[in-house]
Amino acid sequence: MEQVLWKILGIILSVILMFVVPIMNLYERQDNISYNIITTQLNQMTDSVRDIGGLDASAYHAFLRALDQTGNGYSISLEHYEKVYVPVYNEGGLFMEDYHISYEGFYKDDIEAVLNTGGFYPMNQGDMFFVSVQNVTPTKSQMVRQILHGMDSSYPTLIVRGGGMVRHESY
Repeated sequence: MEQVLWKILGIILSVILMFVVPIMNLYERQDNISYNIITTQLNQMTDSVRDIGGLDASAYHAFLRALDQTGNGYSISLEHYEKVYVPVYNEGGLFMEDYHISYEGFYKDDIEAVLNTGGFYPMNQGDMFFVSVQNVTPTKSQMVRQILHGMDSSYPTLIVRGGGMVRHESY
């Protein structure tokens, strides 16, 4: 009886080593390729925005199409922080010849409202622009990991962030 159990265990281990491990490796490579595509496309878009001083609707839609080609669903966060100069006054209401710099935030809904009309979303030099992308649908490697390890597949595995300060303005 003990010999039969060892044979069954050996068969199970050989099946895992021959089929499951290569499949898992293939799916993890697919995630790496998706990650590289997202990173490349996100950096191209954010660098373009920072160089030309705004986001063009055609560039944003090309970015979305490139993400769709990976076969996963994504949650995209767009953030634009407009640099605002606020004059400093003393208690008597007299201008102190100084300015306080603050940032006013505009987010995905505000930005997409302009882009969905086919327009150009302008930004000024010194503004900040950030994009964050994360998967919302489980990837194939997440599903296999869930089966093998019991891991929760609701947590994103593809998370990419990019952006920075706008260097030039559009005229």
